[in-house]
Amino acid sequence: MMLAAMQLTSGEMPIKNASWWQRLQQVTVYENASPTLHRAQKLLSGWIALADKLPVHDLLDHIYFEGDLMHRYTAALPVDLHETVRANLQALMEIALNVDAGRYPSLPRFLMELQELRQAGDSESPDEGRVGKVGNALRIYTIHEAKGLEAPIVWLLDANDTRRKPDIYNVLLDWPPTEQQPVHFSLFTDKRDPLRAHYFLADEEYAQREEMNLLYVAMTRAKQALLVSGQGELNDDSWYAHIAAAVANNDNPLLAQSDILEIHSDQKILKVNSALLHPTPTGQRAPRYAQHETASQQQGIWLHALLQHLVPADNSILNTVIAADKKSVLQKMCAIPDNKMDALWQQAQHILTQKSLQKFFAPQHYLAALNELPYINAQGELRRIDRLVEFENEVWVLDYKTGEANNPARHSTQMQEYRDAIQAIYAGKTVRCGLLFASGELHEID
Repeated sequence: MMLAAMQLTSGEMPIKNASWWQRLQQVTVYENASPTLHRAQKLLSGWIALADKLPVHDLLDHIYFEGDLMHRYTAALPVDLHETVRANLQALMEIALNVDAGRYPSLPRFLMELQELRQAGDSESPDEGRVGKVGNALRIYTIHEAKGLEAPIVWLLDANDTRRKPDIYNVLLDWPPTEQQPVHFSLFTDKRDPLRAHYFLADEEYAQREEMNLLYVAMTRAKQALLVSGQGELNDDSWYAHIAAAVANNDNPLLAQSDILEIHSDQKILKVNSALLHPTPTGQRAPRYAQHETASQQQGIWLHALLQHLVPADNSILNTVIAADKKSVLQKMCAIPDNKMDALWQQAQHILTQKSLQKFFAPQHYLAALNELPYINAQGELRRIDRLVEFENEVWVLDYKTGEANNPARHSTQMQEYRDAIQAIYAGKTVRCGLLFASGELHEID
């Protein structure tokens, strides 16, 4: 399904006989829509904005992650279909990687290709996704079959073999993506004449790039550990040789000079960081909020939601709403009861209008700002930073607190984790952390 964007202008009334997308925007702005519809409108707006900026595979990857598609599909289907659905979702990602070898990466071209595949015969249409979960067992795949799949431990076998099936006859084609027709087209056998030498050379270079792309696919199937093996004399052009050379030259960013050990095997020496010998933490999936929040916790959730939508960063929904309607629209979006909205609104406005805090909320004072920034910590757990604000020489991490500002030091561990995560991204800038309380007080945590 192709996404078509249409934005309502300020004060525009609902349109009769509207499309589903127009109707969705209408009900989320002007009517008492459910939180589910608000979520759908927000996600779709974000995906539409990315549709003409990202390659199809990257766009799908973004949608899968933000929409939590794997879990939502399985939650809506019988248990016996879970693995089949997961496999088919992964297969769609594989098609996005393979269509025309990336020659036409746009969304319209991808949809056209899918339509052609749907009309193709059984021999040409893509297979259903291969079910990947078979319990605690060893699975053996070709690299092409493994696209889209992952496993904690992956063993790349026979990586020292460079034998290829020779091309006895084939097509020699030079068709730049910007041209409407081929620059060169000819057939060849095992005898290669010198007049076409530069075309053969270009074809060989392309084949080598594809080999490296395939190697990338093979190596990135591993979640925690990758084992690479080969046999016989080392072939300089083999995948094993490329990987060994990168490790020996410390080209791998995972390797640290300060912590290196040597492993001897079959007269070959590989240098490996000992940290890579330990499983990477993956954390456990847990609901973002407890099922039974206290009144104070629920109050904090509502205030966080108001601040998230009131300050610049991601205001795609509110930027078409006139100021008089903004309060009512936000109340519906955040599902705030009538008897709570006025007090929460005043709290949010009190924070946002503090003169001492303007540098964090007025766009003219900073370079960039992000709300609800997600990241994965060292334990593999998903964390979110309430607001990140970037200035010329420093970056501020703000955490909203609804309680009393009587003991800010008890949040030091949490803020230090935020600082470490953001410092890795903004290596050249000072990272400062602050607790912003509902009273409007800002406490910097050193």
